[in-house]
Amino acid sequence: MSDQEHRSNLDMLIRQADLESRPDFTPGLGITVGDGVQRVFLCASPYFALERWRAGTAEPLRRSFATAQILCNVGAPVRVRIGTWREELGRAETLLLPVACGDVEITGPADVLFGYLPDLDRDVRGPLLAAGYPLPLLQQFIH
Repeated sequence: MSDQEHRSNLDMLIRQADLESRPDFTPGLGITVGDGVQRVFLCASPYFALERWRAGTAEPLRRSFATAQILCNVGAPVRVRIGTWREELGRAETLLLPVACGDVEITGPADVLFGYLPDLDRDVRGPLLAAGYPLPLLQQFIH
């Protein structure tokens, strides 16, 4: 491709770019799940859910799960325990948690993300309804 063709393509791209359009920010839907442990649903669909969990030092973050999980540490290094296995997970490191593990314990302070394929009723709607979120809000939140 010539330089002239590259410039033409770039000009066309710039004309079509909509720099004013921005998605609406949503802080997610939060639930307190323990002493100093906060669970925030960031997004949910039939194919993917993303949650942010934060924990202080008062109590470890404990999570049980029925589908494989992707655990990503977005904060300071944390200690992860699965059964008898223990390891440090550094900042920006990711760990795949097979469903056979069933649960994980993370010693904080922790700021981690869990991504997974949800059962929307069990994993998303149920906990949010139990926390008092109204069904119409959940219908807007779940895509």
